[in-house]
Amino acid sequence: MKSNYNNLYFFKLSFFLLIFPSLQVASNITSSFIPIVIISILILFNVFLLKPIYFNKVEDDSLIWPIKLFLIWNIVTIVRGVFVAENYWEWKHLFLTGFVMLMPTFVYLFSNKLFTRQILSFWLKYILFSIVLFIPIIINPAFYGVYLSPIMIFLLLFPLLSIRWKFLIFILLIIAMYQSTGSRSLEIYYFISTVFGLLYYLRKFLNNFIFKIGHILFLILPFVLLLLGLTGTFNVFKMDQYINGNYQTTSYETGQKEKISLKADTRTFIYVENIQSALKHNYVLQGRTPANGYDSKYFGNFLKYTLHTGKMQRFSSEVGILNIFLWGGLIGVGLYFLIFFYASYLAIYKSKSYFMKIIGLFIAFQWAYSFVSGYATFDMLNLTLWLLISMCYSTEFRKMDDKEFTQWFKNLFPSIMYGKYIKII
Repeated sequence: MKSNYNNLYFFKLSFFLLIFPSLQVASNITSSFIPIVIISILILFNVFLLKPIYFNKVEDDSLIWPIKLFLIWNIVTIVRGVFVAENYWEWKHLFLTGFVMLMPTFVYLFSNKLFTRQILSFWLKYILFSIVLFIPIIINPAFYGVYLSPIMIFLLLFPLLSIRWKFLIFILLIIAMYQSTGSRSLEIYYFISTVFGLLYYLRKFLNNFIFKIGHILFLILPFVLLLLGLTGTFNVFKMDQYINGNYQTTSYETGQKEKISLKADTRTFIYVENIQSALKHNYVLQGRTPANGYDSKYFGNFLKYTLHTGKMQRFSSEVGILNIFLWGGLIGVGLYFLIFFYASYLAIYKSKSYFMKIIGLFIAFQWAYSFVSGYATFDMLNLTLWLLISMCYSTEFRKMDDKEFTQWFKNLFPSIMYGKYIKII
């Protein structure tokens, strides 16, 4: 028992250290990738130590087959990368991206409602308010959007919050949205989480049929828009052709404060470069492994001559699905789709709680939005998204009705902040 407690303690500690990758980008601290590698190894090592304790093998093992297939393919892809990596940069990205590709292993822990409660409680008690410690060194305000990303979970479950916590989460939402004005993707994540969380108040009008329609639309829409874009019929990213007016925001992505247009098309050329590179080097089906990038004319000169990578290749992009395609090809994309399809299907069709259906719809949205955004980083944002996916696969979570789910949720909070602390788990 003491060993189990220590393992959980170290996981919580490493969970706190997940802020480091975002902190590196948002501040002037060292950009060495070694600390990130150590943190990633620590977390993944604890996942496998804690798996026998928290994973419900009897009920969930047969359900997570899409994640198992995806992990097997990712491991094969990483091993392939070992044989193609040639220089420092390629080995660096093989390590960093390799850990990101193993994040689906979190399903072995976050599918357990007790473990998930303990981690979210730890975040509320210790990590949430530790944000004030980093204010003096933060240059890029988007850091706060990533740091606070677990509040998306609380936004999805907003009706369950007490008045005090509703007020606090709303304040944190304003901070996250305001500080993320240079990152449209983070703002959209927070906005959609808020909208979906409010659906509960309309539950008398939004029955299961509406969720099923939304589920299908989110899964199919990316393919339709991609086909329209490839045929030149309609490009959803060229918003300046459909929206009038000059809308700008402040961005820190280059390390300097600058004004950017909210209507700017920052995705089409990334799709073009990725597809052209895949066709040129014949890796459409199997991918190029995380040790190699896609050929980029836009970023190539900077990468080859300024960073001295030796090649005009970009190892990842701002589009999540293109990263999956780059590393694992169409095979990886297909397996990735299965994860989101089955997770959202289980939550919407096979759960007793209205809140799980909301989470399932959000997961379906997450699949659609991966065609627009998604960073390849071992950080708090990606952990939050995999936590929600894990809940969808969990038989424990899906068995709970609204009353049981409410009791579980209230146990996340310190009693001093949420009234009586009910022991039900």
